[in-house]
Amino acid sequence: MLLARGQVVTGVSTDAARIERWAREQGIPVGPVAALAQDLRTRPADHLLAITHLQVLPTEVLALPRLGAVNFHDGPLPRHAGLRAPAFALAEGDAEYGITWHEITPAVDQGRILLQVRFALEPRETSLSLNARCFQAALESFPQLVDGLLSGTLVPVEQDPTLRTYHGRHARLAGAGVLCWNRSALELDRLVRALDFGPYPNPLGGARFLHGGTLAVVRHATPVEAPPGVTPGTLLERTAAGITVAAREGAIRLEVLEDGNGNRIEPDAAFPTVAVGGVFEVHAEDSLQAMQQHAQQASRKEADWLARLRAAEPVALPFTPPARGGGTASARLVLPSAFQ
Repeated sequence: MLLARGQVVTGVSTDAARIERWAREQGIPVGPVAALAQDLRTRPADHLLAITHLQVLPTEVLALPRLGAVNFHDGPLPRHAGLRAPAFALAEGDAEYGITWHEITPAVDQGRILLQVRFALEPRETSLSLNARCFQAALESFPQLVDGLLSGTLVPVEQDPTLRTYHGRHARLAGAGVLCWNRSALELDRLVRALDFGPYPNPLGGARFLHGGTLAVVRHATPVEAPPGVTPGTLLERTAAGITVAAREGAIRLEVLEDGNGNRIEPDAAFPTVAVGGVFEVHAEDSLQAMQQHAQQASRKEADWLARLRAAEPVALPFTPPARGGGTASARLVLPSAFQ
């Protein structure tokens, strides 16, 4: 869009291979932010645009463009600043959402708003669908942003700090995504949809169902009606289509379940020790808070451990005969505190 308007793109920094290929095909320099910053010192540009760039830009880089730096944020600032904003908005039951183009300042997501697009949330919205709608709104509004930047007609609007909410890199949803039957069926449904990222990597963890030390990840659920006066956590129905559990208000049918390794669990075989009419355990508030805190602490090491595991190579044990029969064995390991 910029090139079509006769603009010169002086450089691109990206970790997406297809964008890098496109830039090189156009003869546009590609490199890390530090290298592009050096180019900006020798070949000044008017604007720096940060679009789905999830790293904080150094203050010295922000000072290099002559007319300022602009960020795309996938949320309706000042509400839902920070990361993974769509998931938090869905979990909190927002009825409206939006995207924001704003000035970049050293304070994250606090620059003046240049352009904002708002829209109503669909009834069965998920993080997957809402992220897609945000990108669509960004593509559709970008020409208006560019025209405003070129003509100088954009009117920056200060954000109202009293409306600001912020989600840090290690923030996690309430209870770390654990379903608690003391919540309403609508709240549980929102939680499942908020943690539905479809086939893309899930940065927050799946909605999960715990009972007696057994875990099931819930991929899809539907709120339904429940008989009056039933105890939250009561198993109301078990069929091949799903298991229905009473909540504080209403009930929820859990329709797509997986174990911790991503293997499908047939609903009519899930949690066989609980019969229809039995009651699943209800987690206390302090237990949910502890799980959320543990998830937040673990997230600080998650990227490091994922990198180690991806690079791990099988150990070749000496004097070990070849495996026969193709069977597998598993063992639970307790990590020493130094590794935690």
